[in-house]
Amino acid sequence: MAGGVRGNERRALRDGHRRSHPTALLARGHLLDHGGAVRAVVFEWRTGPRNRSGRCSENHRKTAVALVAAIVTVRLFLHSGGHGESFEAMPLVLAEGLAKSFGSVWPLAAPWVGALGSFIAGSATFSNMLFALLQLELATDLGYSPVSILALQTIGAAAGNMTCIHNVVAACAIAGILGSEGTVIRRTAIPMTLYLILAGFLGAASSPSS
Repeated sequence: MAGGVRGNERRALRDGHRRSHPTALLARGHLLDHGGAVRAVVFEWRTGPRNRSGRCSENHRKTAVALVAAIVTVRLFLHSGGHGESFEAMPLVLAEGLAKSFGSVWPLAAPWVGALGSFIAGSATFSNMLFALLQLELATDLGYSPVSILALQTIGAAAGNMTCIHNVVAACAIAGILGSEGTVIRRTAIPMTLYLILAGFLGAASSPSS
């Protein structure tokens, strides 16, 4: 009995030694930690706290101006409809216009509505909040599968994040290329367009109208 206990203790000690062996520090995960530590030391040596805070404040000012302007634009777009009036908000008018133009092939246009929502509203979540109910009603009215049309809406909303103003501004700020937002949007619009076209054709093939 005692021998068994001592054997278990020896195995536990051996396993613990193996797990705590210095060679574990050479694991790929630890290499990232080491690189970050070295970079922090070098950065601390090359720049003082005052210089770092000054640059940080300057970057934040530039980013804040762009983000505030984008948020104001988005809120105006979302709340452009009149309360109790006969006209609707701009997102609904745009989506309804697309539905009238592409009613017979709506699955081809559905992803583009989702992408439009993300581009303007700032995220796939807002895009779905804006257009999901409309997509559902259109799918029902036009005889398409609601599940397929809503899936295309979500796919388009995710693709629209590639050119979302908020994301592009934040990415440019992090990369230190503020002022290049237009170039970034133009370049990311190419894969987004291909993505939406492919999604539209797949949706049209998988959701025939009844």
